[in-house]
Amino acid sequence: MTRYHYAALTVVLILCLLTSIAILNRGQDWGDDFALYIRQAASITQGTTAEFVAQNAFTNANSSRIFGPSAGAWGFPLVLSPFYGVFGLDPLALKVPGVIFFLLFLIAFFLLLRERVHPMEGVLIVAVLAFAPVMITFQNDIMSDIPSLAMSTLAVWLIVRFICENQGRLGSLIENLILGAVIFLAFLFRASAALLLLTLFVCQLIMAFQQRNKLVDRKRALLHSATPYLVFGILWAISLTVFPGSLETSSGTLGIASQLNDVEIIKNNLYVYFHMIDEAFLGDISGAKIIYGALLAFFLIGVLARFKKDYAFLIYSALILGLLVNFPLLGGPRYFFPILPFFVYFSFQGMKAAFSGLSRPSHIIGLSMAYLLWIFLLAAFACTSIRTAAANLQADRQRDGPFDAASTQMFDFIKTETDPESVVIFAKPRAMLLMTDRSSIMINHCDQLSRGDYIVLLRNVDWGDQVPEDELTACQQGLRQVFENEGFTVYALDE
Repeated sequence: MTRYHYAALTVVLILCLLTSIAILNRGQDWGDDFALYIRQAASITQGTTAEFVAQNAFTNANSSRIFGPSAGAWGFPLVLSPFYGVFGLDPLALKVPGVIFFLLFLIAFFLLLRERVHPMEGVLIVAVLAFAPVMITFQNDIMSDIPSLAMSTLAVWLIVRFICENQGRLGSLIENLILGAVIFLAFLFRASAALLLLTLFVCQLIMAFQQRNKLVDRKRALLHSATPYLVFGILWAISLTVFPGSLETSSGTLGIASQLNDVEIIKNNLYVYFHMIDEAFLGDISGAKIIYGALLAFFLIGVLARFKKDYAFLIYSALILGLLVNFPLLGGPRYFFPILPFFVYFSFQGMKAAFSGLSRPSHIIGLSMAYLLWIFLLAAFACTSIRTAAANLQADRQRDGPFDAASTQMFDFIKTETDPESVVIFAKPRAMLLMTDRSSIMINHCDQLSRGDYIVLLRNVDWGDQVPEDELTACQQGLRQVFENEGFTVYALDE
């Protein structure tokens, strides 16, 4: 690579950084996973991690349904904690780590591309991902998906660098120590990253088979190969003692992988996810379905052309997809983020491979058309992202959700006008607990309303996680309205 290539990459990263900063708003949507992460971060800064887990356990035990483990993976809250310690509950400041990790992801992916495509091709692919609207706007959600993407991509690059491309060795001791630590860090952000260990194991087996006649010191090679797992195990054991609820988080996520027996779930998820990949990458750009069809065809060509050299990408992607299709259907394209870079990579390589066998004039024309498609995607993505950023700045970074004026007014009422020991029924109990420090549960059945002291209803929204307001009076006798604004109604549930 030359200075020119590094300069081009730097320009892409700077433009991505500026666009990302302009896209950030002061709000958050109502999916209350964000509240879990922020409360975890707060518990770290305040030394109240055990109390945090107990509060979540109360919500799960008394709600109409379980909201997940009592604690999320601790990696993202650890990153958030210094920002929370300095800025408090400031959503704009708490989104900064997402921007940093998005840039880290782009750098890690470029490192992975560097030995596989021409440097300027690598810059082009990275630029396309840098401005992909779904990915760049997702930095507006205080979630672990982007940090997890960055760490898993870095781990895959290290597996390839230290194992698959190590020219006859199974990795030095130092390399394997680093590898184990990075895989653990990825796991600390999301439990599904444990699949990186399985990816590593399969890659080690492949390399051992290929080099079976060249290994002289087999005991030493075995020790080095086992090092990442030992490092991972030691760090995981330490985390289990430091962070309460860690075992529940890990087993709850990875336990799904062992089920592999609900054929209907698998069939349904495969169909839905097949039609969701384009949403994760292309979003709403013009001609998305046609472009997706073309990319999918080239992806298959790319896999056939590169599977011997890039099998690590395919192994990891297949494991992630296998885990996804065994879950009850997960909404949203964010679950595809870990494998999206590899879909893009193989699609790009497939285009090059498809035209490589043509005569020189046809080869040049075909390759030029392929480049034009990626340049078109980059232009379309950049225009969409810049328009989104401009609209956000024009709206003074405002956004409907838990931090808007109506929500703030309702939360202030709960904080000042209810007893600190009250239990508040709300469709998003983790958000209620974050914003008011009141125990909160989700109830959507009339016969369970007695579990709470107050019920907060979001108006004009048909949420399955709350009792409809027009049915509430029929199923609760002691009902007294104590607050109302344009967004919410609050009732006291008197005995």
